[in-house]
Amino acid sequence: MESSTTKGFLLGAGLIVLLVLAFIAGGYFYNPNEKAKNEPQQPAAITKTTPASPAAQAQTPVQPDDKRQLISSATEYEQQYILDTFLGKFNTSPATTNFTYTNAQKGIELVLPWNPLWGTSAHKIAQYETTKNGINFGFIEVCGEGAGCLWREFNLAFLPAKSLAEEKKARASADMLTEEVLSINGFTVLYTGYDGMCPGTAMTVIGKKYNYEFGSACGLSDEQITKLKKIIATIKFI
Repeated sequence: MESSTTKGFLLGAGLIVLLVLAFIAGGYFYNPNEKAKNEPQQPAAITKTTPASPAAQAQTPVQPDDKRQLISSATEYEQQYILDTFLGKFNTSPATTNFTYTNAQKGIELVLPWNPLWGTSAHKIAQYETTKNGINFGFIEVCGEGAGCLWREFNLAFLPAKSLAEEKKARASADMLTEEVLSINGFTVLYTGYDGMCPGTAMTVIGKKYNYEFGSACGLSDEQITKLKKIIATIKFI
C-alpha cells in the first residue's frame, strides 16, 4: 500500500508533465503574425498630400477659341462679294500686343505689331502672310477705288544684298520725289518716294544676307512711317 507522500509526489509530477505538454502545444500552433479576433488593429499609415499654393502652380490663361473664319489678303474675291462682306467692316484699331518674326534663311528677326481682334466680327486674320518675296503684316482693309481687293497694312520684301550706293543707283528715277538716308538704331535705311496715282514709298534697310524693304499698298503716311521706324529699331541680323 502506497503512502500518502508517494501519491502526492506522483500527482505533482503528473501535473508538471501536463503543463509542459500544454506549453509545447501552444507554442507549436501559435502564429505571431496572427491577431486575436478581439484585438484592435493599428490603422495603416496615411500619406497626406498638401496641394501647392496658388502662387506655386502654373497659371495658364485660358483664351476662348476664335471661331471666326480665317481669311487672307491674297485671296481673289469678286468685287460684289467684297462690297457685301468686307467693306466698312474691318477692325483697324491700333495693335494691342506684338510677336517676334524670325527668318533665319533671310537673316532677320524683328518684332511686329498684332491685335487679335483684327478682321471682322465673322473673319479673323493670321499674324502675317507669306508672299513670293516676303511677308505682309498689320491689319487688313479693303483697297482700290472700286473695292477690288484686300490688303495688309504693311509689306516686307527680301531684296538681294546691296550697298547703300547700289540701292540708290538701282532706284534712281525721274519720278523720284524723295530720297533720304536715315539711321535707325544703328541701321542704315534708305527712304524713297515716287510720284503717281498710287505713290510708291519705301524704307529699305541695308542688311547683311539681304536688304529689307518695308512699304504699303499705296505709299506710307506719316503715321505709318512712325510705326515702321519703331519696327525697324527691333531688327536683329541673324
